[in-house]
Amino acid sequence: MPWPYRHIILVAAADREAANAIAASIDPDDGSGTFGIPLSPTAAEPATHYGCSTASEFAMAEAMFEAQPVLSSVKWWRLEAASGQLIDSNTLHGLPGQRWTWSDALQAANLLPIVGEEP
Repeated sequence: MPWPYRHIILVAAADREAANAIAASIDPDDGSGTFGIPLSPTAAEPATHYGCSTASEFAMAEAMFEAQPVLSSVKWWRLEAASGQLIDSNTLHGLPGQRWTWSDALQAANLLPIVGEEP
């Protein structure tokens, strides 16, 4: 099965449980922990958002698109997996054809990964 797309998706912490439930219903590999990257504007706890970067095939991409109205906080960017070029987004950040990365999405959303204490 080809996986032509990469999706970068961010949701508010309050929507994390619902987002993971949707991911679990779409992902053939049990996506119940898909939104596992804690994020905040300051890189400190508590997490205000959670994110994921995941590959998909066409049917999964369609299911994700259809599910987005359920989560009012969702921000997403769909990329060509091979090139990293942006195909589309539900935000005003990024232009189709532009190379887009996880860092670009976090910068556009004013978020940083939460840094844990070193053991």
